[in-house]
Amino acid sequence: MKTIEASGVKAIFVRTGFYEAPENLAAEELLLKDRTGEYLLIYENNPCVVVGKYQNIYEEVRLPYTEPNGVPVYRRESGGGAVYHGKGNINFSFIGPAGDEPQQRYDEATGWIVSALNSIGIPAYVRGACDIVLKDGKTGTEKKISGSAQCVKSGRSLVHGTLLYNADIEALRASLSPPSGTYTSRAIKSRKSPVSNIYPLFCRASTDEFITHLCEFIPHLEEYSFTSEEKYTISELVSSKYRDEGFIFGMSPKCVFNNRVEISGGVFTSHITVEKGIIMNADIFWSKEPAHSAAVVTALTGRPYRFESCVHALSEVFPDDSELCLLLAHEMI
Repeated sequence: MKTIEASGVKAIFVRTGFYEAPENLAAEELLLKDRTGEYLLIYENNPCVVVGKYQNIYEEVRLPYTEPNGVPVYRRESGGGAVYHGKGNINFSFIGPAGDEPQQRYDEATGWIVSALNSIGIPAYVRGACDIVLKDGKTGTEKKISGSAQCVKSGRSLVHGTLLYNADIEALRASLSPPSGTYTSRAIKSRKSPVSNIYPLFCRASTDEFITHLCEFIPHLEEYSFTSEEKYTISELVSSKYRDEGFIFGMSPKCVFNNRVEISGGVFTSHITVEKGIIMNADIFWSKEPAHSAAVVTALTGRPYRFESCVHALSEVFPDDSELCLLLAHEMI
């Protein structure tokens, strides 16, 4: 199969044809574990949040926003922090031999992105190991436009990242906003940085036109699309792993949530222990309705720790007050 070259990287360009994160994550895993050679993928996902393998979803994702707004949450095989995906947020993946120095793979991936941006007058540069940033023309503040993560398996490396071209920054911030209370866990925490889109600062091309430029910067000779057999393998991996609640939520490390807030003239406190995505025990007290505390604990214990699950549990205790159930649930996760 013919290859493409850029910045010292030789890769087969793969157009996945998928627009959902689980399918694209599975496609990356297939090329990482079951293939040889080097591959480059560029794609967009529909809105979702993808967390790193060792992260606690509850600390990273604002479930009271994502669940009602239909923004699903997924987990990837690589480490790193939580990322919002959606139209205008371009994903790229470099897959190939790991080599002796894993950082070299980061350098190749970020070097290609920076070179492509610089070629059209966008003064982006690498910060640290794997971030790409721009300086705000007015304030001089660095704004992150790209972050990457890596997974190494059996001598092969996957470096994948996102590039904020014309993403929904408001949805990004709402999805990744801090929780109402505090969590205690041993999970890997995301490093928060100011972010910016490229589009309003330097470009006016459509996202598709911008992606075309990225592809053209590497003068590829031939594209590759997955075969029917490969698509079947990908779909099996999606079902067994990337859409599996046990992998998505169950991989979150054990955590304890604490919060104390005033609600409707009473003090509401919550102390919730979560393990493998399930509420193992809880201590809930609302000074305005102290008699209902035991019933709330009973309704919550053993349930999946999700926003809508908490709302449903509370509705069993306060069946005639849906607004109260929503308000309390917001302060419990």
